[in-house]
Amino acid sequence: MALINCPECSHSISDQSLSCPKCGYVNSTKNRVKNNLLAKESQISRPQEKMSVLEYMTRFVVFILTVIIIMIVILALFFLMP
Repeated sequence: MALINCPECSHSISDQSLSCPKCGYVNSTKNRVKNNLLAKESQISRPQEKMSVLEYMTRFVVFILTVIIIMIVILALFFLMP
């Protein structure tokens, strides 16, 4: 279920609605199917741009540091337990 613009008055309406509450435009079954397809097409993600080597390295370093910090916390808790 998505919001679309009414073809007559450009008011936002549901793609499942039978008519526009503002102007009364009848949203026929054919239009609802077309609107559903348009709504689904707009939700398809765009291809992502390739990450640069710097971005990969930055993410890798952040990941490694996170793992090291988690390991230190776990070891500290293990050795501090009575």
